[in-house]
Amino acid sequence: MAIQKITQAQRNLIKNASVHALSTRPGEQGKKEIDVKNAMYVPIEMLMDEIDNIIDRVEAAITTVDNKVIVLQNTTFESDSITTAIDHTLENNKAKAYTGTAASVNITIPSGISAGFCSEVSFKTGDTAPTVTFTNSSGKTFFKMQYGATIGTYNAPKNAKVSMIFYCMDGESVEAIILDLKQ
Repeated sequence: MAIQKITQAQRNLIKNASVHALSTRPGEQGKKEIDVKNAMYVPIEMLMDEIDNIIDRVEAAITTVDNKVIVLQNTTFESDSITTAIDHTLENNKAKAYTGTAASVNITIPSGISAGFCSEVSFKTGDTAPTVTFTNSSGKTFFKMQYGATIGTYNAPKNAKVSMIFYCMDGESVEAIILDLKQ
């Protein structure tokens, strides 16, 4: 998505309209009117340059969001209604839903993860909450986040749908966002 910057023609119109709208009173103060008007071109030019810089930063932010959306668009989805003793190894751009009631959950973060990695796992819990373990083989720092805070041990709740989104944006750490939806 491109945001149009100020064109040279628009710049000239803005400068001329702004500068030539100045009062002729400086002439009464012993200054030449044209000198005052010419001096105003510089601040107006600086203002328009700053507007272009803001547009550049917005474009960069939009590109970052677009790149993350592209990752999600390339994600493949799988469903498994049979497995209850879940032993899942994450794969880039893959989301897997275990729809049977989980008895145990082990999620392995594989080696070779790099910046841009994204994976999702979801499962259901029943009247007895399963033990959830994580095996980090990536060699990267692993953070688990729930309700906006970093947590240590994760305990799945009873009778819930649990979704976990794993990603590595910087190539240095792997983060998991954990969502519990109680049924």
